[in-house]
Amino acid sequence: MRAGEEPFLHNPAAKTHSGAPASGRALPRVKIGTVLYWAVPPLLCLLLFHRSLNGWFMQDDFAWLGLYSSVHSWEDLQRVLFTPYAQGTLRLWSERVFFLVFYALFGLNAFPYHLWVFLTQIANLILLTGITFRLTGSRAAGFLAPLFWITNAGIIVPMSWACAYNQILCAFFLLLAFRFWLKHINTGLWRYYWWQGAAFLMGFGALEINVVYPGIAAAYALLCARRYFVRTLPLFAASGAYTVFHTLVAPKDKSEIYAIVIDSNIFNTLLTYWNWGVGPYRLAGITEELPAWFAPAAAAVLTATLLGLVVWSALERRFLPAFFLSWFGIVILPVLPLRNHISDYYLALPSIGLAMLMAYGLVMAWRYGPRAIAVAFPVAVLYVASGVPVIDAQTRWYEERGQTVKNLLTGVARVRELHPHKLILLAGVTSELFRQGVYDRPFRLLNIDNVYLAPGTEKSITTYPEMAPLSNYVLPASIAMRALKRETAVVYEVHDGRLRNITKRYTYRALTEFAQEEPRQVAAGSELYSGQLLEGWYSIENGYRWMSQKASLRIGGPRQNSQRLYVTGECPEALLQAGPVGLSILVDSLPVYTGNVRKAGEFKIAATLPPASVGKDSLIITMEVSRTLSPPGESRRLGLVFGAFEIR
Repeated sequence: MRAGEEPFLHNPAAKTHSGAPASGRALPRVKIGTVLYWAVPPLLCLLLFHRSLNGWFMQDDFAWLGLYSSVHSWEDLQRVLFTPYAQGTLRLWSERVFFLVFYALFGLNAFPYHLWVFLTQIANLILLTGITFRLTGSRAAGFLAPLFWITNAGIIVPMSWACAYNQILCAFFLLLAFRFWLKHINTGLWRYYWWQGAAFLMGFGALEINVVYPGIAAAYALLCARRYFVRTLPLFAASGAYTVFHTLVAPKDKSEIYAIVIDSNIFNTLLTYWNWGVGPYRLAGITEELPAWFAPAAAAVLTATLLGLVVWSALERRFLPAFFLSWFGIVILPVLPLRNHISDYYLALPSIGLAMLMAYGLVMAWRYGPRAIAVAFPVAVLYVASGVPVIDAQTRWYEERGQTVKNLLTGVARVRELHPHKLILLAGVTSELFRQGVYDRPFRLLNIDNVYLAPGTEKSITTYPEMAPLSNYVLPASIAMRALKRETAVVYEVHDGRLRNITKRYTYRALTEFAQEEPRQVAAGSELYSGQLLEGWYSIENGYRWMSQKASLRIGGPRQNSQRLYVTGECPEALLQAGPVGLSILVDSLPVYTGNVRKAGEFKIAATLPPASVGKDSLIITMEVSRTLSPPGESRRLGLVFGAFEIR
């Protein structure tokens, strides 16, 4: 069989079961070897990642699951599908459509979500088999490449965490587009070129990394089919147009973690990803039994062998290994400037190149005899042995963490049944459980509100600068004590996601431990904080309150000079018909903010507090607007709508 040919079954002398020639078109005989050839990689994938099927939701999953409840009209659906979220991303298929459709069909049953991820990955493995066979002309290489890919620890997160499905789906579109590209080159038929373009464009709805595809196609053309390089130029134009579009419509992420830094540290980041990609450093990270020299020595052996294969093949005018290596470099390139966000799941797509390179090297070693096998086989074993234990450990971790979060939500739902009208305060929440099962407010998916962290819990929780303030989740001590005294709140301690009622014990301790001071945050739209509101407020509407022309509230004073007053609210469009609305904010009669609200919708204000306010037990905040409006048929004079006031 020549390189580039595809395997197929054809037997013109096919017989019926009776031995007579078949009448009409005969069904091809399916050989057991062919079945195993295509079935073993998916079966091994299932064996390695079977725990992922038992996983549950955590962290960002809840933000995407919550989209469904915000869709009530076609306009809402368009907003949910096409409004940039999460660092300005526009992942239509892998996040918006995926979570909307599956939540509509299956709710919080996580199994169908993970099953769909598996089915997509099986399609990826089939595509990778066909691509590697077409490139190398070797059935063995086509069989080995998906095996090397699924034993790379880089795909653990996408296989185990539903919201990382974007990596798996992007792999599908990259592989599908490249498969059509190879068909176009091998056959010269333009329909495959256009199918390639369609798959490539669809990939933009999976993940932004899709912009690298023209580089992959061009690298193959330059190294192995040079006269086709010019046909990759329209692909670069499409990536450029998408990049410009994304830059214009996506909001700028100002968090430090996603800051783009282009300097010499990029090479250190590349080295980190390479070391993680080849495996030994990841293996050393999950066990203390290995000697300190193992990871660098093993990584050096793998690196020297793979680079040696690339150089040696290039000297013999065989450039496929160089293309496989370029796949890794091209796909990892866009994330190298994110030096504050080095994450292992970014290796899911680049590791495809490593898998093909490993498969090619092992097959070539077999062809060159015992000496080559003596080098290649131990390297292949080292590569696989470095990944499999990491996969086992981390998929177990994801399964356990998911079960803990599920226990938490199930427990809170049961507490709500037992105490339908009471506040629920959670104590004993760890940093890990907070990030995975509380931060994204999953309780709203069960229509459960008024769930807070118990005062004092924040002392055991570590957050990061890019996260929302922890005070948004902790009920102020004075508010909590007021509710506990009135028996309108219960306190439950969390252990491994399971809940235990400690209301009496917590109340007794809290009476002596927490000072009865004014809260430094006031949610105007919550009945819990009604006692903090003074004059000029109307009733709660949808989690907010309207003020009249002038309104005031009481709040605890700052403890440090660096603390400021943060205010969030909304301005109705009708109030702006006569021009901008003036707003002044006073703290104990001292002005801290004077300005104009010029746009309808949400506004945020950060005001510097007077030095004299530091250390005060209580402050009076007063807001006044330059004009009001009266809804038809009402006598109310409405100013602005306010949500939260906080000193931090």
